[in-house]
Amino acid sequence: MKVISEKCEDTTIQSKIVTEILALPKTGKTSSPEHRVVLFQMTAFFPSNDTTSPIVVDTLPGLCTKEGNEAALNALCGALIPHLSHSLTANIPIASSGQLVKELGSTKVSTRRALSNAVGESIWTVHSRQARFSAEGEKFLETVMPALETAVTASSTNQPANSTGFLEGYVAVALSLGPLYTTPSATKLAQVPALTDILAVTPKPSFVLNDKIYTRLPAPEDEKWLLRCLEGIISRQGGKVDKDDAARLAIGSTLIHLAFESKSSDVRRITTTAISDLAKSNPRLMSHIIRDSLAHWLQVQDARAPKIRKVDEEEVVDSKSRDIGKILSAVFHHQSTSSTDKSICEDIAVDYIVLAHHPEIGEDAQVSWIALVQSLGLDPGTVAVDKRVRIQEVLWEAASAPPTDSRLAEAAYRAITTLAFVQPEIYVQAVLEKLQADLDPANLDFIGLEERGIWAIAPDELYVDGTCPCHLIVFHADVYSARTQKG
Repeated sequence: MKVISEKCEDTTIQSKIVTEILALPKTGKTSSPEHRVVLFQMTAFFPSNDTTSPIVVDTLPGLCTKEGNEAALNALCGALIPHLSHSLTANIPIASSGQLVKELGSTKVSTRRALSNAVGESIWTVHSRQARFSAEGEKFLETVMPALETAVTASSTNQPANSTGFLEGYVAVALSLGPLYTTPSATKLAQVPALTDILAVTPKPSFVLNDKIYTRLPAPEDEKWLLRCLEGIISRQGGKVDKDDAARLAIGSTLIHLAFESKSSDVRRITTTAISDLAKSNPRLMSHIIRDSLAHWLQVQDARAPKIRKVDEEEVVDSKSRDIGKILSAVFHHQSTSSTDKSICEDIAVDYIVLAHHPEIGEDAQVSWIALVQSLGLDPGTVAVDKRVRIQEVLWEAASAPPTDSRLAEAAYRAITTLAFVQPEIYVQAVLEKLQADLDPANLDFIGLEERGIWAIAPDELYVDGTCPCHLIVFHADVYSARTQKG
């Protein structure tokens, strides 16, 4: 049917066949849900045009209430997408808009989810084709806008474990920050409190940034619309995100979850692609988002007990090295670097000098700091010279004693070996000078007999200075030790 319909150019014949196909489910003369699935799939294959699309769009919404089989319902909504998308750009009234709005508020979760996804995809397709909504399309948007407002409000009040899910809310947020951002009909939607507080992290995170929600999403469709929400937030509210450390970390953590933990390979792939696209349009912000969230993710993984399973008496560790390599490549993948972008690209290269050498990143990641910098169109040797002051600050901070993160300290040591290879005359000398300064005996001149006595006392025991003729000086040994280390 797909091949035949593409060969047929007579729209009169096309409309007649579509009418006959839809007459069967419309009159209840199908033999099984599988029969209806095939009929709806055939309908989806027909070319969308001003003749066939109105028939499909006017018929399918009325069948939603009758359809009790989930597979058939999904096929029905799938057939609606291309024809509704065409109708939104054609000057043909959409007679079923009232029925669609009614079903968007259905008490049946499956109907509401499937139809929300279909309407959202139809609008998103118009945006992807860079087409314009017709006058009739604008009327349709005005009609469905109250349903989108209700979806956002309902999702913001749902508990994280709510069985009704958050797909409808994700669709509304993604549309409001994407295809509908500049449309007059979406003005009221943008003022919904749940949407204005979309960056909230504490005390109650928004339903877009709540890890108790996005780690339990039931289907790839939910994750795909969540990703579109994040793209819209970064693109439209990048200024706010850049000033909000907590929101920036929450956004990055959500992106990393979709890129690493999604059960759908398609979602993982499009997440990496989205990060790459966002890095091209807003490189500095995306660099900060991924750097901070990836460092946090690695720290959390180190704190947790490693996930190890035994296979043939050998330990196998669940590593994300390859996934980390993909996400780093996405941040650094710029097709062209103009002179105005050079300073930004150099800053990005320095931002990742330690993180790109993290021990978790193995050979299967297929990335290196040198290769990443080269992908920006920069020379690693030149960056190592021009940014040597800031690079050394980053290295010494990560490798401070005692280190705030032992794994980052190890990454700093690895980074030093790379820099010693790239620019030995600078960094070998810098490391030697740093070692000499840290090991200078003069740093220990403050230690006297009293300090030695206190240090010799075991933790949780008191030190009594019996040499003082006036009074006893009592110190808590482990407290003094902590103060000494901190000092």
